[in-house]
Amino acid sequence: MNKQQTSLGAIITKALQDEDFRQRLNADQAGTLKAEGIEVPESVTVRVVADPENVRHVVLPAVGALSDD
Repeated sequence: MNKQQTSLGAIITKALQDEDFRQRLNADQAGTLKAEGIEVPESVTVRVVADPENVRHVVLPAVGALSDD
């Protein structure tokens, strides 16, 4: 697991435990990620999707999108 994947896992955990953080993340995805130390290039759009209880999304990143950097 690379650093970005670890950081995103921590953000998901925080969003599950902290309702205020979850609301900020939903309202301002890139800004909230930046405040948590994850830079999002302007050319990238971030979408936060909250699954309802009976639906699970599996999102596969574009090939080469994740690196060890």
